[in-house]
Amino acid sequence: MGWEIKNIVIVLLIVSPVFSYASDRKPKVNDLVGSFAIKLDELRRDCLGVELIQNEVNEKVKAVKDVVDGNKIIKQLSDVIRHRFSDRITALQELKRGVEEDYARSYGKSYFVVTNRYYTLHTAHLKFDLSEFVSVDQHPCCNLPLNSVKYDPRFKANIDSGLSCELRSQKSKQSARGLGDNTMEAMYKNLKKNHRLKWQYFGSTEGITTTFPSRPVKDCGQYDNRLRPWYVMTASPSTKNIVIVLDTSSSMAASITLEGNRTTRLEVAKDAVTSLLNALSPEDQVGVVLFNTKANLPGKVGEDDCFQKGLARATSFNLKHLASFVSEAKPGGGTNYERSFDAAFSLLKKSVDKERGDKRRQSVILFITDGAPKDLSDPIFQSINTHQDKMYADNTRVLILTYGIGKDHEMTKFLKRLSKETTPTVFKPVENIANLHAKLSTYYEHLEGAKITSVKTYTSVSSPYLDAWGLGVLITVAIPCFRDGVLKGVAGTDITLTDLLSDVQYFNHAGTDSYSFMAHLHNGIVLSHPLMPPPGAITEDPALIDIFKLEQGQAFKRFFGTLRNLQGKEVRSKEIQRQRISFTRDGGSRQGISEMKVNYHYHCSRVMMYVICIAIADKDKTVTVQDTNGGKVAYHRMDLVPHGQTCYYADSVSYRDKSTIKFSPRAFNDPSEYLDSEETPSKITSYMNDLIHKHRKTFPSGIAETAKIGVSLEKLWVHSHHKKCLAQIPRRFFGTINGVLKFFPGEPLPQSYDHSNRHWFLKAKNSPNQLTFTTPYQDPLGAGIIMSISQSVTMAISNPNQDNLFGVVAADLTISNFDILIKNELGFRCQDTRTTTCFLVDTSGYVVFHPRFAKRNLYDDVAIVTNKHITEIHGHIASYFIKIGAMKKKTCQDFSQRNMQIFYELDVGADDIIYNEQETPGRCDMFAMTRIPQSNVFLVASFATSQSSCYDSASCHCEKTCSTNSTCECPCTKYLDYDYCNDVIKNELIPSCSPPSAKVLSRPPLPSNTADLPNCFNPKCDEIESESSCRKTFGCSWCKWEESKERDIPFCSYDNDCYGGVWNRKNPFIRELGPKTTQVDPTDQTTTWLSTKNMPALIVAVVSFLLLILLMSVCIYLCCCGKKKKEKPTEMDAQVMEGYYPGVEMDEAIYTQEYQAGYNYGQEGYYEENEEYEPEEYDYDDEF
Repeated sequence: MGWEIKNIVIVLLIVSPVFSYASDRKPKVNDLVGSFAIKLDELRRDCLGVELIQNEVNEKVKAVKDVVDGNKIIKQLSDVIRHRFSDRITALQELKRGVEEDYARSYGKSYFVVTNRYYTLHTAHLKFDLSEFVSVDQHPCCNLPLNSVKYDPRFKANIDSGLSCELRSQKSKQSARGLGDNTMEAMYKNLKKNHRLKWQYFGSTEGITTTFPSRPVKDCGQYDNRLRPWYVMTASPSTKNIVIVLDTSSSMAASITLEGNRTTRLEVAKDAVTSLLNALSPEDQVGVVLFNTKANLPGKVGEDDCFQKGLARATSFNLKHLASFVSEAKPGGGTNYERSFDAAFSLLKKSVDKERGDKRRQSVILFITDGAPKDLSDPIFQSINTHQDKMYADNTRVLILTYGIGKDHEMTKFLKRLSKETTPTVFKPVENIANLHAKLSTYYEHLEGAKITSVKTYTSVSSPYLDAWGLGVLITVAIPCFRDGVLKGVAGTDITLTDLLSDVQYFNHAGTDSYSFMAHLHNGIVLSHPLMPPPGAITEDPALIDIFKLEQGQAFKRFFGTLRNLQGKEVRSKEIQRQRISFTRDGGSRQGISEMKVNYHYHCSRVMMYVICIAIADKDKTVTVQDTNGGKVAYHRMDLVPHGQTCYYADSVSYRDKSTIKFSPRAFNDPSEYLDSEETPSKITSYMNDLIHKHRKTFPSGIAETAKIGVSLEKLWVHSHHKKCLAQIPRRFFGTINGVLKFFPGEPLPQSYDHSNRHWFLKAKNSPNQLTFTTPYQDPLGAGIIMSISQSVTMAISNPNQDNLFGVVAADLTISNFDILIKNELGFRCQDTRTTTCFLVDTSGYVVFHPRFAKRNLYDDVAIVTNKHITEIHGHIASYFIKIGAMKKKTCQDFSQRNMQIFYELDVGADDIIYNEQETPGRCDMFAMTRIPQSNVFLVASFATSQSSCYDSASCHCEKTCSTNSTCECPCTKYLDYDYCNDVIKNELIPSCSPPSAKVLSRPPLPSNTADLPNCFNPKCDEIESESSCRKTFGCSWCKWEESKERDIPFCSYDNDCYGGVWNRKNPFIRELGPKTTQVDPTDQTTTWLSTKNMPALIVAVVSFLLLILLMSVCIYLCCCGKKKKEKPTEMDAQVMEGYYPGVEMDEAIYTQEYQAGYNYGQEGYYEENEEYEPEEYDYDDEF
């Protein structure tokens, strides 16, 4: 009977948890969370060092309420922008002089003589060395010798800075002349005088573009300056109402050969119309009519059918919509002229009625056809004249330009008659359809008052656009050029928005809630604003947004209206109470926004046709950082200026014994100068010398002091006994609001990297004093698929409810490491994976971790873990949360994409935990949700029942475009309720979306000797035996698979040999290393030195080691023999050192002496204090 009783007890013990679960339908918080929150506290303390850095900041940083002199700041800021415009206008005036002199002078007279390939000046009085100036015989840009060009970071392209080249449009005449010596001389001197000048060019009325410096292009003939916005808006500065009427009848299907390719008349005409649309200015208004037997107008955008009711502003969005309408046209039907003209005049009339006869606008109909009308002639003439009379009554004159394609006699006869019997009408025959582009491109020459003369000359500035040659988003400043009062072309030069507006974008003269923006005074188009994507994040022609979409409210509209009459350097100020501002949660568009209302003091000043404003938040404080001695900094570009031994780590060069520092653009006095010039050893040395001695030449006040903060983190990250953090965490950061970033292990970062725009920084900023988690993502710095944890570091101020952010401390975790943490530390209910599925979501409902994230195929498809929402993975749970209000649907208006963004916000309210006990067959309806204490994540537990396993459940509606009748749907977009044609917002109650963060650009290339470098840390993966230890250790992978089958005996190996647990799979995030240049690196700790040559030394070392062991044993016996028993091991001694780097001795004893000695930055990088070093310019006796 004994064994029977024993077995019954065992059975009861086994099944008792099941009965416990059944009786306890509502698990407690600890049953789910377990020790996970405690482990997070340890992570926060031991690995991030939150308490250490917070104490250091409390001691050294103060936020003081101070009156910010907004008028003084805006005067300084506007003067900087004026100076940048002035530099370009001065260069253009020199270029204009050169062009006009070349057109005026006689041929054959040369100011230069040839010396090999280059020219030398005979004119001795010139101040510039033009020895690199080249022949006036213009080279076609598509035929440049490749050996003459080299990469120039100013232009981000291969160029020849001593040579200009020519782009001659296929539509230009062969007899068209190029430019001479004076133009070339002006371009060359301009670049010598101003090294930040970008492309200079001149586009002639004949379709020839001369550009400097020269740059190779594939096809010179495709570019026609006469169809570019910068040319059109300068050659024809008046605004226009345009209706393009295109024949799509059956005859337009006629096949032709153009440039050796078979096409149709309609395809050529569609291409010409699209080019014309793209040349329009945002201040123009445009409509399109496609006609055959009937007239066809563009369709709706969402619910807005305004394109059928009137003209639309020529915004990039509207032009794309119209171009799409044109591109879809198919030939067919007859040719009905009267209906097409009726539709065109109807569009014009409705727009003119709205404008009340604005005489500044020129109205024109461009009528393109290849055949005579099929309807009666007299009604056509009568209809057109009737329409013209009505327009004339509204003080509007409509010019009709007809383009007759081909040689159809009846068509030509009718169009000539039309030009005589209707006024004003001009017939433009196009016998060769290849000339249609050129004919259309000069339409503005016929507009009354549109022709610019030398008397009316002025400087124009284009709207922002994406440079086709790789400089990013820029604007063109242009000026017309003449000969004898006749326009000969337009000279222009480019300014990147980064160069022009970096001081606006990286505004840092007040607190974190203050900002700056710049907008056009007349059309409202914004060049820079915190709610717009930064220039570096834009990869296509930017959507042009007017200021009232971003600065909403009637108070601001009234104030902006008063700014249009600003004169000179006048400053105008206004306080606006409770102005609403949106800010991103973490830099992702679908994560949504948060809102706050702030009292802002606006200070604005005019620069040319723009206005620059700063908005100073009423609650912002002045930050003061206490100066201390002894801070040491190592600049992150160790590939350019290394100190000591560099090593290889996570796909980059690094240090194993020190953290590194980087300054974001906002930390520099001149952000544009920093971004525009390539980092070199001499520049880095100059930065650091200025930093050490506080010369304020490079960095503003407070940066040098901030760079010294973080000594406590340095000791924790690099020199502490917390080896598990070093082994398990790829990288740790501390970034401040004023642009200082410290991180370990360091690596060279792109110049444009700005930590304040990264999601780990933004999450912590928006969740003060909480440990925040990002969702998984692919590390741009080479560590693979990771997630980041971060927490804010605050300043001491009197009012704790006000924003007092100073910085953010953060760390990266690998997915596999976090998986082990989840499995080991969550409560017993979550650890029972047979009955419960537990996962983590953030406050937006995005999944931070799910059991499926640890599956093998994660490494085949990163999309398995990135941007996964609870509505996609567990639709039934999400539906319930939406129903009870725990997950609220919210919206914001994305004006750059013209859509409405749907996002979510989770909150359990005052409850510690929420449940659903309803059980429905076949559905996963039993679950609970609780918030992880002091964090931004929620734990969701789904419980299995007799009806459902609850591991997965059906998704909600998960398309990119929102459903019209779905209660539960994934974050999505839908058409914005918006006046598209007039580009006007309809609902100001819905906040603006914030832009996504800029992507991290390419990292600097690996040094050529990277393959020779030792590893910074050797995890010795092949010595690790347990799966848990292996998966915790960064750089290791638990090999479970081989090709398509599971291995019989899994083992631990190096990540680059078994990526994702598959043997022989390489890590795809690791860049290819070059060949080794040396056989053995004597500094590599992982290199063996067992060889015949070294054998005597080995024998001596072994004998010495044995004698040392014997001596130590004797000493220990003498010291300890009196003790009765051995001391009880501590908890730390007893714990298994899982995940530690077993071969890395990170004892402080090794580093203390070197660390305390300190490092000072010298002319060639670091030098140690005990070295004899005499810098050439500065006294380095003062410790940094």
